[in-house]
Amino acid sequence: ADCPCYCVVALEDTVPTESYSRSLVGRVRCGEEKGYSPYKNATANAAGKERTMQETVSELIGKPLLTRSGEYLGCVKSVQTDARYGRIRNFACFDRDEEDFLLPASAIAQFGQDALVVQYAARRACKNCVPLPLKCKTYSQSGDELGAIDDFLRSGTELTSVVLSNGQAYPLERLVKVTDVAVLDLSDPFVPPKTRKA
Repeated sequence: ADCPCYCVVALEDTVPTESYSRSLVGRVRCGEEKGYSPYKNATANAAGKERTMQETVSELIGKPLLTRSGEYLGCVKSVQTDARYGRIRNFACFDRDEEDFLLPASAIAQFGQDALVVQYAARRACKNCVPLPLKCKTYSQSGDELGAIDDFLRSGTELTSVVLSNGQAYPLERLVKVTDVAVLDLSDPFVPPKTRKA
């Protein structure tokens, strides 16, 4: 169970029906049960009291897309965000015939536990979006290797934290640069980029 990778696994051998309610594929950490998520309680509130449950971006991968009437449109393959990694903008998906298509996040009416409910399937995907830098090697600004980006915590389509391969979650504003590698600002006290003096 030391392997940090996710594997795509088939949950059912059947072709989905029009009123499909279970995912055809799912992602599981090697050697773990479906539904394993070390990040469910990864963040504590500011007072350090009770930990709060957060949703992860990886939980969206493999979820079926359904219309409000129950028509199966496809499954989520990956997620695209704005250039600052602050908000989910598009879902890269595939349909029953394994044809790829993009669905803008604004087309999602409901983030259900077992499926995403789509309000308008014909909306245009957002342009100039970037894929999430999952598995990107990450360093502190002082050059210390911190691991790799394993996931992102989210609230709806808003990304709130970056989660590293060691399970440590950092507020998203600490992610200051992503190129071939990612850089986190771990300075204390932390001054968010919008309030820093030039």
